[in-house]
Amino acid sequence: MWLVTYPNVSGIVTADSDGQHLAADVFHVAEVSASHPDTLVLGERDFSRKSVPRKSAFGNSFISACFALLFGLHISDTQTGLRAFSRSLFNIL
Repeated sequence: MWLVTYPNVSGIVTADSDGQHLAADVFHVAEVSASHPDTLVLGERDFSRKSVPRKSAFGNSFISACFALLFGLHISDTQTGLRAFSRSLFNIL
C-alpha cells in the first residue's frame, strides 16, 4: 500500500528497532539499493562483538550454513532486520 501512495519511490528500507543498526547503516543500504536496481540489499551484523548473544550468533551461523547447502548462496546474516527492497521486487514477492 505504501508504494501505491508514493509512486515515485524506487524502493523501501526496513530496519529493526533493536539498536543493532546505525542510522548511517540505513542510509548506506538505501544508497547501495539505489545504485543497484532490481536487487535485494541485506545489511550484515558483526557477530564477533561480545554484545551479540552466543545463541543468536550460533543460530545465524547454522541457518546461513543450511541456506548455503540448499541454495548454493552464502548469506552471512540470514536474519538481518536491515533490508532494502527495490520497487521491482514487489512484483516478485
